Amino acid sequence: MRYHNKKEKDLISVIMPVYNGEKYLRDALESILRQTYPYFELIIIDDGSTDHSADIIKSYQDERIVYLKNESNCGIAESLNRGILKAKGEYIARMDCDDIAHPKRLEVQLRIMKRNPEIGVCGSWVRFFGETRGLMTYPIKSSHIKAFLIFRNAFAHPSVMMRKSVLMNNQLAYDRRSILEDYDLWIKLSKKTDFYNTPRVLTYYRVINTSLMHDPMKLSRLKDAFSALVRKTFEAFFNVSLTPRQQILHMADISTLKKEGITLEEGYEWLCYVERLNKINSQFSHGALMGMLSYRWYEICAASGAGLKALCRYFFSRYNGLFYRPWHLIKLVLMCMRRKGRTE
Repeated sequence: MRYHNKKEKDLISVIMPVYNGEKYLRDALESILRQTYPYFELIIIDDGSTDHSADIIKSYQDERIVYLKNESNCGIAESLNRGILKAKGEYIARMDCDDIAHPKRLEVQLRIMKRNPEIGVCGSWVRFFGETRGLMTYPIKSSHIKAFLIFRNAFAHPSVMMRKSVLMNNQLAYDRRSILEDYDLWIKLSKKTDFYNTPRVLTYYRVINTSLMHDPMKLSRLKDAFSALVRKTFEAFFNVSLTPRQQILHMADISTLKKEGITLEEGYEWLCYVERLNKINSQFSHGALMGMLSYRWYEICAASGAGLKALCRYFFSRYNGLFYRPWHLIKLVLMCMRRKGRTE
């Protein structure tokens, strides 16, 4: 059966780079080959693997599989670019060799893309499994995603589907010099197309002991690269320069906010400053930016260690998130109760 030619105009090119992925590769492959939407090609780029990954891939007799091999390890960005150039599909779906796709992932994302031709990138929420379990949610609407990008990444990279035409028409590709190749691409695309994250889990992300979060040196490099990219993006959008302290106020996670001793007052003043900048430059819709500022305000309050004071300050502020993220108030109440319990 020749799947490719049944609906050529709706062909999806799933691109999966593989580097020494033999342990979980079959799970990832099976999750794609068993998709409810069958009209796709699965482009697998073997990035110089030295294990049995190639043998596993070649053991499949499914004609939808397109096997490419890099003679040496070129990295994920170059492998992805090679896959995109090879792709015949109108839509590009990302997949990693150790993750699992929901059976209806391609069907759901294709339906969204076809109904909304203005959307160039469609992601989804992600569930972690393996050594760490949990749910990762992302902003849904395009305006909120774009505002989110000035603080941090707004897509789970292995979950996205893109229109190939958006990349080709704007001469955009993954930057092989960046270790944040996906985040860098979303920022560039944010001025070219609309975004969307479907609020359902379509990708299951495996956390293993070789994941980036388990490698302190790589994690440190990633944080440095993230800080530099966010700073560059923020300054380009708003035409201002950030001081080192402002960078911390703007992008640090809760643990770093605690370590740096960020106070409620300076955190709140920073958010007000960002809001004023946006009124001057009109980069983002007011509602979208307020949604992100409320997210950030919750993190600042949670990191302050101020207990009841932080809870009251959060509730009676303009960034309290009651409209955008009401569950943050519940989290702060629970934090306050735990702190009170430890002091009694």
